[in-house]
Amino acid sequence: MRLMRPCQRLLGSSVAALCLFFVLGAGTSLAADSCRFTGVSPLAFGNLDVSSTANAVSTMTMRIQCSGNPTWLVRSDNGLHYSGATKRMKHQTLNDYIPYTLTLTPTTGGKSISTITGSGTVLNGDYVNASAGSYSDSVAVTITP
Repeated sequence: MRLMRPCQRLLGSSVAALCLFFVLGAGTSLAADSCRFTGVSPLAFGNLDVSSTANAVSTMTMRIQCSGNPTWLVRSDNGLHYSGATKRMKHQTLNDYIPYTLTLTPTTGGKSISTITGSGTVLNGDYVNASAGSYSDSVAVTITP
């Protein structure tokens, strides 16, 4: 596994700044088919306006390259700061958390080169009263051919 480049750290005096890190891993296979991640963009929510009534939504992409003709499966874990089944980003210096959702599409495929889209959402009600500062999480994403 390797840690992909971190999201740019964002700070604000009246808003929460959020970004996710991705730890990517390639599954192993006994057959000749194999897959690897070839590019990842960060999922960064940016500076959130606490006076807004909108949810914060961000997208990212991951490219997968496979040899052979495997059927692959992509999965993500709950991140470092989860509670139950809820993914959460942690404040850089405080013990404060902001929950979020992450959806990867598609989660299966069979082409030699594919692009996965990740969509993250932070509900407005979950960040309007959050302490100002930088929040982050690390999510492990694994591909298995």
